[in-house]
Amino acid sequence: MDSDEEEAVKIEPKNYLEEDRLAYTVLAIEQECQLAPIGAFKMVTCHEIRYNEQYRPSAPKDFNLNQFAHFRYPQSSEAKKKIGKSRSIQKV
Repeated sequence: MDSDEEEAVKIEPKNYLEEDRLAYTVLAIEQECQLAPIGAFKMVTCHEIRYNEQYRPSAPKDFNLNQFAHFRYPQSSEAKKKIGKSRSIQKV
């Protein structure tokens, strides 16, 4: 590799803008706090998460936080094993 090619490969460090920091913060909050109603999604046999067409949400007056679960990729190895073995999504 000659010096001309080395200069072309160099990437200037990016100065992060407030937009970048805000986008990262929003993604981090979503990762930690995203909720979904229990029963709204299902795992099909090929282990893909799909919307459950048979799910019917309850009326807003019947709202209860116990009807929701975290909706994110499993974080612990125990949760990953549990989802890998199961045929349906479980509250982890």
